[in-house]
Amino acid sequence: MCKLVKKKVEATFPKPKAAGKDPANHVVDECRELIKRKLDKEDKCNEDKAKLFRIIMTQCSPEMKFKLEAQSTELEKLEDDNDVIGLLDMIKELVYNTGGVRNKFVIMQSLNRTLYGRGNTQRPNESLNEYGKRFLQQVEVVETVWGKLVPPCHDNDNAKDKESAHNQYLASLFLGGTDQARYKGSS
Repeated sequence: MCKLVKKKVEATFPKPKAAGKDPANHVVDECRELIKRKLDKEDKCNEDKAKLFRIIMTQCSPEMKFKLEAQSTELEKLEDDNDVIGLLDMIKELVYNTGGVRNKFVIMQSLNRTLYGRGNTQRPNESLNEYGKRFLQQVEVVETVWGKLVPPCHDNDNAKDKESAHNQYLASLFLGGTDQARYKGSS
Protein backbone atom coordinates (compact mmCIF):
# COMPACT_ATOMS: atom_id res chain seq x y z
CA MET A 1 0.00 0.00 0.00
CA CYS A 2 2.97 2.34 0.55
CA LYS A 3 3.83 2.04 -3.13
CA LEU A 4 0.23 2.88 -3.98
CA VAL A 5 0.14 6.05 -1.86
CA LYS A 6 3.69 7.35 -2.32
CA LYS A 7 4.42 6.41 -5.92
CA LYS A 8 0.87 6.02 -7.22
CA VAL A 9 1.65 2.57 -8.57
CA GLU A 10 -0.97 -0.18 -8.42
CA ALA A 11 0.16 -3.63 -7.28
CA THR A 12 0.25 -6.18 -10.07
CA PHE A 13 -0.03 -9.89 -9.71
CA PRO A 14 1.33 -11.73 -12.75
CA LYS A 15 -0.54 -14.77 -13.97
CA PRO A 16 1.34 -18.02 -13.28
CA LYS A 17 2.72 -19.92 -16.25
CA ALA A 18 0.49 -22.56 -17.78
CA ALA A 19 1.23 -26.19 -17.02
CA GLY A 20 1.93 -27.04 -20.66
CA LYS A 21 0.68 -29.93 -22.78
CA ASP A 22 -0.18 -33.17 -20.99
CA PRO A 23 1.24 -32.17 -17.59
CA ALA A 24 1.59 -34.54 -14.69
CA ASN A 25 -1.04 -34.35 -11.95
CA HIS A 26 1.35 -32.73 -9.46
CA VAL A 27 2.14 -29.97 -12.01
CA VAL A 28 -1.57 -29.26 -12.53
CA ASP A 29 -2.09 -29.14 -8.75
CA GLU A 30 0.86 -26.76 -8.43
CA CYS A 31 -0.59 -24.48 -11.13
CA ARG A 32 -3.98 -24.47 -9.39
CA GLU A 33 -2.30 -23.55 -6.11
CA LEU A 34 -0.37 -20.69 -7.76
CA ILE A 35 -3.56 -19.35 -9.37
CA LYS A 36 -5.38 -19.62 -6.03
CA ARG A 37 -2.57 -17.65 -4.32
CA LYS A 38 -2.72 -15.00 -7.05
CA LEU A 39 -6.48 -14.61 -6.60
CA ASP A 40 -6.09 -14.48 -2.80
CA LYS A 41 -3.46 -11.73 -3.13
CA GLU A 42 -5.74 -9.75 -5.46
CA ASP A 43 -8.65 -10.10 -3.01
CA LYS A 44 -6.46 -8.99 -0.09
CA CYS A 45 -5.17 -6.03 -2.10
CA ASN A 46 -8.73 -4.97 -2.98
CA GLU A 47 -9.77 -5.26 0.68
CA ASP A 48 -6.75 -3.17 1.73
CA LYS A 49 -7.56 -0.54 -0.89
CA ALA A 50 -11.14 -0.33 0.37
CA LYS A 51 -9.87 0.08 3.95
CA LEU A 52 -7.33 2.70 2.87
CA PHE A 53 -10.02 4.61 0.96
CA ARG A 54 -12.18 4.70 4.12
CA ILE A 55 -9.21 5.74 6.30
CA ILE A 56 -8.37 8.63 3.99
CA MET A 57 -12.01 9.75 3.94
CA THR A 58 -12.28 9.62 7.75
CA GLN A 59 -9.09 11.67 8.11
CA CYS A 60 -10.42 14.47 5.88
CA SER A 61 -11.69 17.62 7.56
CA PRO A 62 -15.45 18.26 7.39
CA GLU A 63 -14.78 21.02 4.84
CA MET A 64 -12.80 18.64 2.59
CA LYS A 65 -15.50 15.96 2.89
CA PHE A 66 -18.07 18.56 1.85
CA LYS A 67 -15.97 19.53 -1.19
CA LEU A 68 -15.47 15.87 -2.14
CA GLU A 69 -19.16 15.06 -1.73
CA ALA A 70 -20.03 18.05 -3.91
CA GLN A 71 -18.50 16.02 -6.73
CA SER A 72 -20.70 13.06 -5.86
CA THR A 73 -20.73 11.16 -9.16
CA GLU A 74 -16.95 11.23 -9.48
CA LEU A 75 -16.50 10.34 -5.80
CA GLU A 76 -18.99 7.47 -6.07
CA LYS A 77 -17.11 6.02 -9.03
CA LEU A 78 -13.82 6.27 -7.11
CA GLU A 79 -15.42 4.65 -4.08
CA ASP A 80 -16.96 1.84 -6.15
CA ASP A 81 -13.54 1.10 -7.66
CA ASN A 82 -11.68 1.71 -4.36
CA ASP A 83 -9.53 4.06 -6.41
CA VAL A 84 -7.16 5.43 -3.78
CA ILE A 85 -4.96 7.17 -6.37
CA GLY A 86 -7.99 8.90 -7.86
CA LEU A 87 -9.12 10.03 -4.39
CA LEU A 88 -5.67 11.44 -3.58
CA ASP A 89 -5.56 13.22 -6.95
CA MET A 90 -9.02 14.68 -6.31
CA ILE A 91 -7.93 15.92 -2.88
CA LYS A 92 -4.75 17.40 -4.38
CA GLU A 93 -6.84 19.14 -7.03
CA LEU A 94 -9.15 20.61 -4.41
CA VAL A 95 -6.32 21.72 -2.13
CA TYR A 96 -3.99 23.19 -4.75
CA ASN A 97 -6.43 23.92 -7.59
CA THR A 98 -3.83 22.38 -9.90
CA GLY A 99 -6.17 22.13 -12.86
CA GLY A 100 -8.24 25.28 -12.45
CA VAL A 101 -7.93 28.57 -14.22
CA ARG A 102 -5.46 30.74 -12.39
CA ASN A 103 -3.87 34.12 -12.87
CA LYS A 104 -0.19 33.37 -13.42
CA PHE A 105 0.99 36.50 -11.64
CA VAL A 106 -1.02 35.51 -8.58
CA ILE A 107 0.67 32.10 -8.75
CA MET A 108 4.12 33.72 -8.85
CA GLN A 109 3.16 35.89 -5.87
CA SER A 110 2.00 32.86 -3.88
CA LEU A 111 5.19 31.00 -4.81
CA ASN A 112 7.26 33.90 -3.51
CA ARG A 113 5.28 33.78 -0.25
CA THR A 114 5.68 30.01 -0.08
CA LEU A 115 9.43 30.16 -0.54
CA TYR A 116 9.97 33.16 1.77
CA GLY A 117 6.95 33.49 3.99
CA ARG A 118 7.35 30.43 6.18
CA GLY A 119 10.87 30.94 7.45
CA ASN A 120 12.32 29.70 4.19
CA THR A 121 15.11 32.24 4.14
CA GLN A 122 18.69 31.51 5.12
CA ARG A 123 18.95 30.88 8.84
CA PRO A 124 21.50 32.77 11.00
CA ASN A 125 23.96 29.87 11.38
CA GLU A 126 23.19 28.13 8.09
CA SER A 127 25.88 27.93 5.43
CA LEU A 128 25.12 29.01 1.89
CA ASN A 129 25.49 25.41 0.74
CA GLU A 130 22.99 24.12 3.33
CA TYR A 131 20.54 26.89 2.47
CA GLY A 132 20.93 26.06 -1.23
CA LYS A 133 20.09 22.39 -0.64
CA ARG A 134 17.04 23.31 1.45
CA PHE A 135 15.94 25.88 -1.12
CA LEU A 136 16.14 23.33 -3.96
CA GLN A 137 14.13 20.82 -1.93
CA GLN A 138 11.41 23.42 -1.44
CA VAL A 139 11.46 24.32 -5.14
CA GLU A 140 11.07 20.62 -5.96
CA VAL A 141 7.98 20.39 -3.74
CA VAL A 142 6.45 23.53 -5.24
CA GLU A 143 7.17 22.41 -8.82
CA THR A 144 5.58 19.03 -8.11
CA VAL A 145 2.31 20.84 -7.46
CA TRP A 146 2.46 23.86 -9.80
CA GLY A 147 4.82 22.71 -12.53
CA LYS A 148 8.06 24.34 -13.66
CA LEU A 149 8.54 27.85 -12.26
CA VAL A 150 8.72 30.10 -15.30
CA PRO A 151 7.61 33.74 -15.15
CA PRO A 152 4.36 34.17 -17.16
CA CYS A 153 5.96 36.70 -19.51
CA HIS A 154 8.03 33.79 -20.93
CA ASP A 155 5.08 31.49 -21.71
CA ASN A 156 5.49 31.84 -25.46
CA ASP A 157 9.29 31.47 -25.46
CA ASN A 158 11.09 28.45 -26.88
CA ALA A 159 12.29 25.70 -24.53
CA LYS A 160 15.83 27.10 -24.22
CA ASP A 161 14.60 30.59 -23.29
CA LYS A 162 12.06 29.14 -20.84
CA GLU A 163 14.84 27.16 -19.16
CA SER A 164 16.96 30.30 -18.94
CA ALA A 165 14.04 32.28 -17.46
CA HIS A 166 13.42 29.43 -15.00
CA ASN A 167 17.06 29.47 -13.86
CA GLN A 168 17.13 33.27 -13.57
CA TYR A 169 13.90 33.28 -11.58
CA LEU A 170 15.20 30.62 -9.17
CA ALA A 171 18.49 32.52 -8.82
CA SER A 172 16.65 35.70 -7.90
CA LEU A 173 14.48 33.83 -5.39
CA PHE A 174 17.57 32.18 -3.91
CA LEU A 175 19.49 35.42 -3.61
CA GLY A 176 16.46 37.17 -2.14
CA GLY A 177 16.33 34.55 0.61
CA THR A 178 19.97 34.78 1.63
CA ASP A 179 20.97 36.49 4.85
CA GLN A 180 21.50 39.98 3.40
CA ALA A 181 23.13 41.35 6.57
CA ARG A 182 25.78 38.62 6.52
CA TYR A 183 26.84 39.30 2.91
CA LYS A 184 26.38 43.08 2.82
CA GLY A 185 30.10 43.96 2.83
CA SER A 186 31.23 41.19 0.43
CA SER A 187 31.23 42.55 -3.11
